[in-house]
Amino acid sequence: LMSAADLLIWNSYSGTEGYGLVLLEAMLYGCEWIARNDAAGLDLASKGFGISYNTKDQLIELMRNYAIKTSKEPSTVDSNKMFVIKHHDPLIVTANMLEKLNISTEFQKLFIDTMQNCEL
Repeated sequence: LMSAADLLIWNSYSGTEGYGLVLLEAMLYGCEWIARNDAAGLDLASKGFGISYNTKDQLIELMRNYAIKTSKEPSTVDSNKMFVIKHHDPLIVTANMLEKLNISTEFQKLFIDTMQNCEL
């Protein structure tokens, strides 16, 4: 559904929700997003992905402007996908965590090989 959508509006509060993996999913599927200036919305918008807002009036204005603009440029979609894969791929995140915990290289390799062979 996200790959067919023009825009995702994520009106979530960090006090009630976690990081906001939905925004990362939207980026993977090439769906632009507008999110509350909280948690993932704040983090990802500060890195140049998506747009964040603070007030209802800002959201309304962003939606009006988006209705005029609507662009799914391939270069932006590819850039978003690469960011998510590089920074949020479970295998990469796990490998980095094992390395930082000083887990032996042999165990790291065994663990990653096992994860790659699992069907999720």
